[in-house]
Amino acid sequence: MLVADFQPASIVEDEGFVRFLKVVNERYQPPSHRTLMHDHLPERKSWTIESYVLETTHVDEAHTIENLASELMTITDKWNISSKVHCTVTDNLPRSREI
Repeated sequence: MLVADFQPASIVEDEGFVRFLKVVNERYQPPSHRTLMHDHLPERKSWTIESYVLETTHVDEAHTIENLASELMTITDKWNISSKVHCTVTDNLPRSREI
């Protein structure tokens, strides 16, 4: 669940998550997030951050907020990942901060 839903390890200490676990099994005591990360996921030391460019595209229209947002939606729809994209990274132009 943590990995599939991109949740931080600290979720195991969140009040709502702890209450949920008590409903499932009142005797279960989840590990702390530190124990989870250091003892249960030792292979994490070999993890590396990787970046990929999915697509680049030329935008013929004016670079308005609406046009840029529309182009981003077209790309995510094309790759069938609209429901998986939670944020986008843009340059530092003032108009891109509003998307």
